[in-house]
Amino acid sequence: MNKKILTLIVLLLALGGVILWYTKLPKKEVKAPEVKETTLEQPLPKPVEHSKLPEKFIAGFLLEENVTVTDNYNSETDKIFQATRQYVSKKSLAENYKLFENYLNSNSWKIVSRAQNEQYRILSAEKDGTMVTVSMTANALEKQNIVDITFTYAK
Repeated sequence: MNKKILTLIVLLLALGGVILWYTKLPKKEVKAPEVKETTLEQPLPKPVEHSKLPEKFIAGFLLEENVTVTDNYNSETDKIFQATRQYVSKKSLAENYKLFENYLNSNSWKIVSRAQNEQYRILSAEKDGTMVTVSMTANALEKQNIVDITFTYAK
């Protein structure tokens, strides 16, 4: 019995020594990675009269007639220029999607992305260095379909 107690005491002392030795080891200071703060330049929209097209909005691009224009503007940063027109459509999301898809394909635009669900449809296309994004969204509260056409030009 004494041998067991003595062995237990030796083990406890050894364990205590290991713990004491470990706590005396020099601590390595771990530095948090340095995070650079960046701010994205947000272009400020410059409103354009609803009766006119925004600057650099491609004349002749597919637009529904006799609609209520809800937004019409240009915006730019030192890297991009945008021309946007938004209106309330009389057509369904599916009708608009098909019209714009056919228009883009038949006018040499290369569709680079598509997205759709019950609430929206989006087509993005490129031609001669110009990007166009056509967003069609359903506003359930107002029971309206909104079409937003944005041309983006790199500077």
